[in-house]
Formats: sequence, C-alpha cells, structure tokens
Amino acid sequence: MLTRRLLPILALFATLLAAPAAIAAPPGGECPPGQTDCWVYDEKPGKPGGGNNGGGNNGGGSGKCYRAGEEIPCYDEVWGWLGSDGCYYKLAEPQLPSPDGSEGAWYTRTCLGGAAQNVWLAGPPGGLPDPEPIAQALAAVTLQNPDISFKPDQGPGLVGLPVWLWVGQSPNTWGPVEASRSEGGLTVTINARVTGLTFELGDGKSVQCPTGGTPYPKGAKGPSPDCGYAYQKAGDYTITATTSWTVDWESNTGISGTITTERTDSGDIQIDELQVVTR
Repeated sequence: MLTRRLLPILALFATLLAAPAAIAAPPGGECPPGQTDCWVYDEKPGKPGGGNNGGGNNGGGSGKCYRAGEEIPCYDEVWGWLGSDGCYYKLAEPQLPSPDGSEGAWYTRTCLGGAAQNVWLAGPPGGLPDPEPIAQALAAVTLQNPDISFKPDQGPGLVGLPVWLWVGQSPNTWGPVEASRSEGGLTVTINARVTGLTFELGDGKSVQCPTGGTPYPKGAKGPSPDCGYAYQKAGDYTITATTSWTVDWESNTGISGTITTERTDSGDIQIDELQVVTR
C-alpha cells in the first residue's frame, strides 16, 4: 500500500522570496523565431510528467526531454529538473515559512530567457521525476527478513507446554534504519521501522507480538512474558514470522510518501505428546 502526500498543484507565482536576479538561459538552445518560450515534449509514447505530452523525465517514456524538437537535459545541476511547463525547478534552500500558512514548498523556477524566481507551490511541479521507484528499490535492498527464534529449537517440544517466540532486533531486521540513494541529481532518503510482527504457528493459529518477543533465558520454566504459544496437538509444524514495515521516504524534489512492506522467515518445530508415567 502506498500513500502519497501530493497536494494539488497550486502555484502562487506572485509571491517571491527575493527580487529575481538575471542569470544565463537554461540549457537547450533558443526557441524558434518569434517565440519567447517553448513547450517540452516527449517524441516517444510514455508517461513523462504524468501524461502523454508532458514535460520532464520521471522514469516513464523514453526518458528524454525535448525543446523545439531538440533533445535537452531533463536535469541540470544548476537549474534542477525540467517541469511540464518548459521551466526548470529546484527545491529552494533554505526553506522559508509559507507565505500564507498553507502546506507546500519554495522552488527556484528558471525559464528560458528569463530570470530565476523563488515561487511557492502547494505541490511539486508536473514533470519532476518520480522518486517512488527509487524509494521502493532502496527499501528492497535495505530491509532484511526477520531473524526468527523459538524455544525449543533443538529436540521436540511437548503438547501443552510453552514455546517461546522472538526475533532478533538489528536495525536492518527491526529498525529504525535510515538509508539514501542518489541517481541523476535525485536523492531519496528512507526511514523505516517495524510496526507489526505476526507468528503463524502452522496449526491454523497465529499470535501478534508487537514488542518482538523476549529471548529465552536458559533454565526458564514458565511461558514467555510477551510472545509465546502452547500447541494442543502433536505434530510437525512450520513457524513463520512476518514483520510489517512502515517506510517513510522523502526526496530533494519536495515529493514524499509512505510505503508499507513485509518480510518473512520460518523454521520447523516438532511437538510430541506429553507422556504420563504411572507406577
């Protein structure tokens, strides 16, 4: 499940952080004669800028940007990313307060032949690259399967007697963990943590262990204080631990979101009947 905190794009171009200063025109050459600005488009089918005829490289279509039929950079180190309006956008630093108390961010907007302006936008401009795939890929390589443990782990357990359940809690198996990745000027940072743990016991039952369980102390006789189970029938069972992760991510384009994902690990346990000896 993915939630995106992307508000509708409402540009308040009248509000500026400072008086604009003249700078060199963005890369890409000149517009055709008689035009002061040009549209950016993608000559190949795809999904640049969230549409079929929109702006910059967001991981869709050919991944190329054009102005007046000539290929131009989708990202420039000075101006940032090409928006669907043909201007370049870069998240302004430092970020100053909202001009009217609304949610959004300041962006430095640079158009062909014009001056740079700091503009307040309620959401990222169309055409900026989509950081979600990078966040998902980063989570995939960062978050590891749970380190499942249970007692008894050697030899059989007995019907009706307690089985202790727990997982190891390193940053990559439990969190919190932070990681970043940069590609083509786009930087994505994730902050992840486990928000749920479920043990499937192999007999149709399951237990929730939000604390991660308590490691078995040698010689303990009673049940686990927070995560355990007692089988009611002899047999061979597979115990599966599933951790539920919440991954908050943000990018240097001003786009952020949340990913939920799961990791699993399993182990086998044998449960024997409790033998009663009479004399």
